[in-house]
Amino acid sequence: MQTQESNLTHSEPTRPSMTHRHGRLTLTIWSNWTDDGTRYSTEITRTWKDGDAYRSTNRLDERDLLVAARLAIIADDWVNAARQAEWEQARQSDSTP
Repeated sequence: MQTQESNLTHSEPTRPSMTHRHGRLTLTIWSNWTDDGTRYSTEITRTWKDGDAYRSTNRLDERDLLVAARLAIIADDWVNAARQAEWEQARQSDSTP
């Protein structure tokens, strides 16, 4: 399993906030900044090799379902931790004179 995170600024909206690979499935989390706060979207894709080229799809077969469920839990945990960090940062900046 591989996890990759990046600390993004508002000037870098095209890079994912986090990716996590488990076998042939990849979880990607995107941060979208709005006036109402950060919104998160997730994507789970399956990758396979077709000759010399790699291809990906969001269609999963029955062998992928348990791993996809694990990736969904990882995504939920990551988003909750990111929201908690945002909340704590906002709370600290509000209490700073």
